[in-house]
Amino acid sequence: MTMGEGKMPLLLVSKKFVQNGMISKTLWTCIIQIKLQAVELCMHLMTLLLATFITFSKEGRNKLHSIDSLRKGRKNLWQSLPNRRTMLESSYPTLRMRILLSRINLPVTTDVSGVHVQRLRVFLLICGLRRVKDPLYLVERFSEWHSENPQNVLVIIGPKIDTVFTDEVEAVVKRTAGVFLARERSRPELHAAMKRCFAVVNSSVSEGMSAAILEAMDLGLPVVARDIPGNKAVVQHEVTGLLYSSPQEFVHQSQRLLSDHELRARLIRNGKVYVVKHHSLKQERETYLRLMDTLH
Repeated sequence: MTMGEGKMPLLLVSKKFVQNGMISKTLWTCIIQIKLQAVELCMHLMTLLLATFITFSKEGRNKLHSIDSLRKGRKNLWQSLPNRRTMLESSYPTLRMRILLSRINLPVTTDVSGVHVQRLRVFLLICGLRRVKDPLYLVERFSEWHSENPQNVLVIIGPKIDTVFTDEVEAVVKRTAGVFLARERSRPELHAAMKRCFAVVNSSVSEGMSAAILEAMDLGLPVVARDIPGNKAVVQHEVTGLLYSSPQEFVHQSQRLLSDHELRARLIRNGKVYVVKHHSLKQERETYLRLMDTLH
């Protein structure tokens, strides 16, 4: 771009560089966060200068009030300004969304314009990337739902177990709107991500006893699980969770979860009670000890 041409905003230039592979996504995330801090700093400096200006009296413009008066004037002025977070969100509607997605290793250039983080509904599918977990089962229908309501997104998170299948999943997700793939996280990081999501999803073809479902119940999250024997042994439909037998039914059950707050609260409450009653650490330990005793 020559000097005579119109200048493109730095934010758009940076995004273009990421898309063209000229800078890494990690660097792009750093640029975003630095810009956020720079905006905050500029606002602080602006209010400090304004506070300094208003502390000059009409009688003696060259006489500055005491430091205490300056601080008081700055504080009063700062409190009278619109909420800083609101101002930033109105200027950068996708900024905090991109930072949030980057924290669980999602594409920071994801097109989520117009959707605020507070209104985002993340359905989290936790599974190792292998065919028995069938992570692509819901992708097409969920993407259609996302196009109708961009607030709803599906995040698939887990280890790359089957490398060939992982390549297939990555290729499909890359070209599918509203569906994202996150790398495996540590247990504390995964639990932190779970607590920020709207619901935990299971789409497996076969399960023994899903640890992700039990952990979701224990963390106080609703579960939407595929209707298979292994899941039905843990999830009682409309009592401790919701079951579905097709992608279309998954969307239907999820819509119920979104619109019926009483249903969601009941599932969370019953799921927690179920885990405490049947799968507490104490009971698991005692059960394994009894099993070991019978083997001797």
